[in-house]
Amino acid sequence: MLRDGTQLEGSAFMSPGQHLTGYLSSRKTYVNLVRVRWPQSGEEAAHLVLNLGQVLWASALEEDMPLSQLMPAAVMRPVEITTEGGLLLQCNLQLGADQRLSDFMSAAGAFLPVFEARLLPSEKLLGNFALNADTVHLVREISLEGVEAEEALAAAAEGE
Repeated sequence: MLRDGTQLEGSAFMSPGQHLTGYLSSRKTYVNLVRVRWPQSGEEAAHLVLNLGQVLWASALEEDMPLSQLMPAAVMRPVEITTEGGLLLQCNLQLGADQRLSDFMSAAGAFLPVFEARLLPSEKLLGNFALNADTVHLVREISLEGVEAEEALAAAAEGE
């Protein structure tokens, strides 16, 4: 997904075993894509060079491609991320058990591994993807139990 909302599908040549966020973060500015397709229009291109600064998020079409490096003793921490354009994502970030969120964000690189993302308020499931860190405006740690409790209180208030 590009920052202007355009969807783009294509293939990049990566080393075996390389994870998506590492690959994208290792590119200076551009990435080569082949067998490119724009789903909205059906237009196709054999090859193009894409400025990574224009990418909002990227995901792998292949299920077996890892999103990020495996971290032993990591935990999934639920967060809400607000991106440019006001998009609100509810998702999980993989942090060390005692790692501060600000330390994670500072060390993450150009693309953040985002797990089990949902677009709010629609609750549309987006899945796992690499999010362009430059598009992130804020990250708020949440408790899913707290979110469910807030929703129950809001529903009860509407019923009164």
